[in-house]
Amino acid sequence: DIDILSLLTTLRRMLDEEDDEEILGFTCWALSHLCDGPAYHIYAVIYETDWMTAPLPPAGTRPIAPQDGVIPRLIELLLHPSPKVAKPALRTIGNCVCAECTTPETINLSERIMPVVDYTEVVLDYDAVPRLRELIDHEHREIQKEACWTLSNIAAGTPSQIQAVIDSGAIPP
Repeated sequence: DIDILSLLTTLRRMLDEEDDEEILGFTCWALSHLCDGPAYHIYAVIYETDWMTAPLPPAGTRPIAPQDGVIPRLIELLLHPSPKVAKPALRTIGNCVCAECTTPETINLSERIMPVVDYTEVVLDYDAVPRLRELIDHEHREIQKEACWTLSNIAAGTPSQIQAVIDSGAIPP
């Protein structure tokens, strides 16, 4: 098993401090692969903490992702001029929104229940849909496809998530 929090500390620093498109791209790919794994990896990437030791949110609420966290930075990188950065940032966001919501039945280790999280809502909290909409018209077909895949996963969600996609203009009237 990997020490994901130590890994995230390094990835976070690289994401925040690097301007080199190759380093940013590889960092985004690493985050993408983490978000393609189990729910507790996605939780760690989004909240930058281990759910086993983090304080539990009040009943009926979900934890709030940090304003200066990885998700806002990834959403910013969606519009990076280099496809080497934009595509893996997009894949990471896509992996987050296609993840199943956690429920008390899905994660229960050592009698501690992982908080209920709808990862799509976290991404929507940071206004990703308008940026995803912009990517539909991107000059690179692979980015167009990834943006459509991500938007389709958001549109497969709750009524308010579907409405967010409709309101963005991604689906013509």
